[in-house]
Amino acid sequence: MASSESVSAGTNGRRGRRRSPAADEAILAATREILVTSGTSGFSIKEVVERSGVSTATIYRRWPAAHDLILEGIRSLVPEPVPIDAGSLENDINAFISQFGDALLRVAGLYAADMHNSGTDSHLAEEIRNSFVEPRVQLMGAILERAQGRGELGLLPDIDESWDFIAGPIHHRLLIRGESFTAEYAALASSVIIAGLKVLSGQITDRKNS
Repeated sequence: MASSESVSAGTNGRRGRRRSPAADEAILAATREILVTSGTSGFSIKEVVERSGVSTATIYRRWPAAHDLILEGIRSLVPEPVPIDAGSLENDINAFISQFGDALLRVAGLYAADMHNSGTDSHLAEEIRNSFVEPRVQLMGAILERAQGRGELGLLPDIDESWDFIAGPIHHRLLIRGESFTAEYAALASSVIIAGLKVLSGQITDRKNS
């Protein structure tokens, strides 16, 4: 009887193993468990093998390097950001904060473990930023540009500077203080962030006009 990775003919006539969705999910499930308890710094393929019950060879056929599996594990922890266009700066920021808070909650254990274990290597940290942070920065940039087009903001603040003010409070509450992320807090944070963005935009506009 063929195994879950049964032998099959490839398009070029050579025979190879059919990729097993069950093995994929077992590997990713083990990867997620390790990441949220041990972070990237405590991650090892050996532990994935022990938790998933698959062989080392099976893992490396799918993910040639450990950092490839780590990134896939993080992507499977957090869904891609959903486009937001709720008609106003206030509604867009409210929706964004809720979405971003949910995403951070999913990776809070990973961040906490890495902070405790002296973090992750710089190359992997950059790849995680590109995978997790950059799509959300781009989403926020689109929100600010629409707000400017509606006349809700004057000249736009630098998106990276804006990101610090937007993401900072949520990051601090969830990952530094370890507090819960409630609808009440999300609404309060949104109000503070919107006010701050308007102040930043006003200052930039005043400097431009002076």
